[in-house]
Amino acid sequence: MILFSFFSFHLKHFAILICLGGIAFLYSFPLLPFSKRKRIKDYGFLKIITLSLLWTLVTVWFPVNSMNVETKLFLFVFVKRFVFMFILCLLFDMRDIEIDNNENIHTTAVVLGRKKSYFLAYVLLVIFIGLSIVQYHYFPQTAFLPAMLISAAATFVTIEITKKSNSDFVYLAGIDGMMLLQAALVYVFSLKQ
Repeated sequence: MILFSFFSFHLKHFAILICLGGIAFLYSFPLLPFSKRKRIKDYGFLKIITLSLLWTLVTVWFPVNSMNVETKLFLFVFVKRFVFMFILCLLFDMRDIEIDNNENIHTTAVVLGRKKSYFLAYVLLVIFIGLSIVQYHYFPQTAFLPAMLISAAATFVTIEITKKSNSDFVYLAGIDGMMLLQAALVYVFSLKQ
């Protein structure tokens, strides 16, 4: 699908891809011009913002850019998706809380602690649901609201599972799987229109 997508890309798509690739490179490799911390992931809050923003750009800007979407709707979907991605990234930070703490990386989860981080995840999930309802009110597209509500419920269940299990399967299939589930749900509900 990625190779097929390349044939429909314009110069602006490749420019965005190069920028995203550069940010992703700086995330892992020590190239920032600072004395001690040289990677984006060494800066706790910047780490989660960067990851959430990158995933939001990839999963919102690229698909929407090929459609004729109203700017207000695009911005609304972008913010809503960013909140959703922030929740998923926060859960991954919670999985790595001991590692990050030992490496002196002050992620949101390290700073808040496990209990407050879960609370923040729930608050953000409620905000995501609220934004989904508001989106439906102002931009009534019947495919999106049920898809968002089901994905929010599935995310809630997955958050509960992370409290009992720290396995890679839960995080890779469950937390990462929420991105795919949401897209699949939108597609399925779009078929019914």
